Amino acid sequence: MLHATRALVLRTFKHKDHSLVLRAYTEDLGVRSLAVRSRDRRHRGLLGPLNRLQLVLDERPDRELASVKEISLEEPFRRVGNEPLRMSVLLFMQEVLYRALREESADVRLFHFIQLALEHMDSDEDLSHFPLQFLVHLSKHLGFFPEARYEGTGDRFDLREGCFIGGFPEHSQVLDVETSRELTRLLRGRLGEVMTPPIVPRMRAHLLEQLNVYFALHLSGLGQFRSVEVLKQVLA
Repeated sequence: MLHATRALVLRTFKHKDHSLVLRAYTEDLGVRSLAVRSRDRRHRGLLGPLNRLQLVLDERPDRELASVKEISLEEPFRRVGNEPLRMSVLLFMQEVLYRALREESADVRLFHFIQLALEHMDSDEDLSHFPLQFLVHLSKHLGFFPEARYEGTGDRFDLREGCFIGGFPEHSQVLDVETSRELTRLLRGRLGEVMTPPIVPRMRAHLLEQLNVYFALHLSGLGQFRSVEVLKQVLA
């Protein structure tokens, strides 16, 4: 059975002698592992990080993996190849999505959010706050968006509970007042929004680390994003 769908490249793996396994997030089928014949160099050249693809899949009951019959690039990135900072942000997004996306079912709103985020990454002039904004808004689609801070709810953010609290809980996974204040600004902002005044580099790096902790607490087995350290350096 042939099925046409849009897809995003999450990762590729070598498989046997003449094929690759493409781990992709598809618009119609969610996360899928797909077989791609690697003899065709045109196909291999299209499988860059988070490339936006049009696929035709051949799904058969007697095969473990659906095979890619046709593949084309839906829209190439315009600035990533020439700007190391954008490439670093793109690789960070790819790692986050590869680790966080696990559902083998369609989520059209999430797919469209990622498409929008990729457009911002490829076109916005200032990306200094974008990785933070991306993580915050992705958490909304994954089901653990932090509860907004209201008057009287406290001024420290509890990473375990996902809400602002007063006082100190028994555990230590709580943001200090300054960090919680900057997180509140991110929660109230839009993806790609220019933040005025900007969050200082030291705080941006700290928030990246703490949002990684937040994701790990709410997605079992996630672990630490390895690309965070590189991203902190290029965005400093």
